[in-house]
Amino acid sequence: MMSQARFNATLGPMALRSKNLKPQQARGILSRYSLGHNLLVDNTNLQDITTFGEDYITTPTTLTAMEVVSDSVEDDVGGTGAVEMEIHGLDGAWNEKTQTVTMDGTTPVTTDTSAATIEFLRINHIHVSGTSPTNSQHTAVGNILLRTAGGGTTFGKIDAGSNMELATRITVPINYTAYIANWNASVGKLPNTGDEILLLLRATVDPTQRTPLTNIFTFQDIMHLTANAQQNDIEPAFEFPEKTEIKISAKLNGGNGTAVVSAGFQYWLVPNMN
Repeated sequence: MMSQARFNATLGPMALRSKNLKPQQARGILSRYSLGHNLLVDNTNLQDITTFGEDYITTPTTLTAMEVVSDSVEDDVGGTGAVEMEIHGLDGAWNEKTQTVTMDGTTPVTTDTSAATIEFLRINHIHVSGTSPTNSQHTAVGNILLRTAGGGTTFGKIDAGSNMELATRITVPINYTAYIANWNASVGKLPNTGDEILLLLRATVDPTQRTPLTNIFTFQDIMHLTANAQQNDIEPAFEFPEKTEIKISAKLNGGNGTAVVSAGFQYWLVPNMN
């Protein structure tokens, strides 16, 4: 059993000082993380930290049937690339849900390994799992997409030569509260001398009442980087109620061109008590 003292030590000195955890809550604590990068951050709009090639990470508005497909035939049983992948997200009741999918190369797959339809209300993370790819890098050979069944909106992507999605976003499952005690970011490239990157930790939560908002991302914390990396510690840890969407976005403050930016955070899911 994880004691209150041990839980506080895990998060550091700022750890949930206002939260008096009951033993059953401490036993149910889940540790998670989210990280991503964006290779094309420009000075036009805030851009989410994702490899999707979009400014804004799209989420389903309702429980949505999805499919998984690669642009390489090698991501298949008998191929040299990814054989299986796991999808982590939320079901129609906002509960955490995981589905494991057997790849079929460039043929879209609409069911998981148990023959259940692939469907989610929110996507938190996707990654290659199961049998190791046999190519020299042990990675997916093609770009793997998680998208609307029948084609259309992309909700998740694993880049060719990778084994996991790089998109800094999560939605808090029902019956849990998420806590973030720090977040980090780094700049890999700036296009012009004197440029800087604005980064914002954002969430669909009222900044004062800490109650959920619908598709309204308020600013939780801010960072400006001209080079290298930085970590912002949050004391006390920020509290995010169930159904809150959390992500990091960036914008180039400077001239034309694009910057390379990465960002991430670790978070703890603490069971709610009635």
